[in-house]
Amino acid sequence: GVWYWYDRANRRFVVEYDSVRYSSGGIYDKFQLLVYDTTVQTPSGDNVFCEQFYSNNGSYGGIGMQDPTKTVAINYTGRAAAPVVSGRAIKYTTEYGTGMAENKSAGSNWRLIVEPSLFRKSTRVGWYQPEAGRALLVVSDASGRVVKNLRTGRADFGWNFAIWDGTDNAGKRVAKGFYFVSLQAAGNPVVTKLVLLE
Repeated sequence: GVWYWYDRANRRFVVEYDSVRYSSGGIYDKFQLLVYDTTVQTPSGDNVFCEQFYSNNGSYGGIGMQDPTKTVAINYTGRAAAPVVSGRAIKYTTEYGTGMAENKSAGSNWRLIVEPSLFRKSTRVGWYQPEAGRALLVVSDASGRVVKNLRTGRADFGWNFAIWDGTDNAGKRVAKGFYFVSLQAAGNPVVTKLVLLE
């Protein structure tokens, strides 16, 4: 069946498709569409949508939505992005500087997080050290050339943070594109990627 509920506490309207059969065959899926109300607006004034998949047993490579005139639409396709699998949530928004924060680990204790991983002005790099000591945190371009040293000395036990504003060591703005943040501390290299949009 199809169920709905207004979640007042989280300001969202939830539509749940519970064991809905595909148009052909005996395949059933369960998923939700969350429509956030106008108090959770994007910079463009649009509502935020989120699709959550409890299961995705179909063979479809993408999902999407369109307006009643069928002239305005947005599509999420598995060909250009991560596949639509059970447990995945997809958020539709026009917010700037959004992206997936990647949590990379080396061993069981060292962690590196970049939030947001897609950015225009600046991004925050956080890393967790299980013990105080020297940390080398650098930003490199796609060729491996170091463009910015974010931390080259001692770092405290626990979470440490640095901001990268898209400039190199000389203070000049670097070109848009893919970059890598790497942490080397106590022989535990950790690398994650980020994208400077402009």
